[in-house]
Amino acid sequence: MKMCVILLVCVFQVMHGLPLFAPNIYQITSRDVREGQNVKLSCTVSVTSSDPDPVTWSWTCGGKDMTVNSTTSGGASTLIFTTNRSHNEQFCYCNAKARNSLNETFDKDSIHKQIHVQYTPLTQPKLNVSGLTLYQGEEATLGCSIDSLGNPAITWSWTCGTQGVYKRLQRNGRTTNVVITAEPTLNGKSCYCTASSYNGFLTVSKSALVTVYYNPPDHPEINNVAIRTSVGSRIHLQCSLSSAGNPPITWFWYCNDVIVTKEVSNRGKTTVLSFVADSADHRKECYCQARGSQSVSGILYDKNSSISFISISGILHAEQTDKECNGISPGAIWATLSILLFALALCLVVIFVQHRRIPKESSLKTWFLLKIGKKSKSCSSSQPSESKFASDDHKYEELGESIQISKIKERYGKKQVDEK
Repeated sequence: MKMCVILLVCVFQVMHGLPLFAPNIYQITSRDVREGQNVKLSCTVSVTSSDPDPVTWSWTCGGKDMTVNSTTSGGASTLIFTTNRSHNEQFCYCNAKARNSLNETFDKDSIHKQIHVQYTPLTQPKLNVSGLTLYQGEEATLGCSIDSLGNPAITWSWTCGTQGVYKRLQRNGRTTNVVITAEPTLNGKSCYCTASSYNGFLTVSKSALVTVYYNPPDHPEINNVAIRTSVGSRIHLQCSLSSAGNPPITWFWYCNDVIVTKEVSNRGKTTVLSFVADSADHRKECYCQARGSQSVSGILYDKNSSISFISISGILHAEQTDKECNGISPGAIWATLSILLFALALCLVVIFVQHRRIPKESSLKTWFLLKIGKKSKSCSSSQPSESKFASDDHKYEELGESIQISKIKERYGKKQVDEK
């Protein structure tokens, strides 16, 4: 019975020109449009009467009446409008109204059609700092924000220098944060955030320059710890570090613990001392020193290299002789000098005593001859076999005696003459 009633109503509506079903809506343009492009929607109703009643159309998008942007032709209506980001994800639909001669009405909406608009953020990301100054080991948080996520939604990324940062990264819709730890490799690098999407959109923030204060991680290394060369040759010493630190260290050279300022060349993490060797450089000990200008995390860098020992060839023999002489103790030297002085004094005493024993009345020659004569006599009695030397001694003795006899006779004769 009900089916019959419905059928009779439909036949009656068709006879009087009213649409049978709700409007059919469809999108003529592509489903996803870019911001600024046009969207074209169309609605139609089914009218079977040869003399249909007029249909009144209206359009609504996102709760806003858009009928002014539509055109109507009988049982069809078309809506065309330019999209913006506010239209994204909004629903559009049409409404058809009609009244027949029997004063019966038709008033139905189409299904709701969702609009998808692709758009990008209007501004570049904003970085929360313009620069950072940190000490080695310290941490800092960098943040970026943007006016909108866009459609499709952006993806955040971070870069410091040329390396991407993937650890301790947070993405919170229109904002992002990253925590960085101050390391020497980060010094002097710029960090920034990037917002991008798969449809080709990409924008970056301004950069924040990161300054990291740090000490060199190692001791200065000298290129040669033992140098053997000759006078006139050039000696070349070099010290180096893997990094000069920040602020950069200051180089110093010492030879025999005396600072050297001439012929020194400093080049960041290396320093060179170059000079022509002379004899005064033999056994010289040189080293370099790297010294920081300020404390980093409470530590002031101050390190020395190993010692470079310089040996000049041709001076070794003289050095050994000096070493042997220097090896005699002062006590031994004074003992030797005392013995020599004592022997000299003893010789002087003997000479003095012998000189006192010479007869005053005789000459040195006579005394000498007499001494030889006595010696010859004693020798002849003990060693009669020595013929030649004994004979000579005997002659000297006889000569001495004859001289003595002549002197006695001379005195005696003179005495007799005086008496007469």
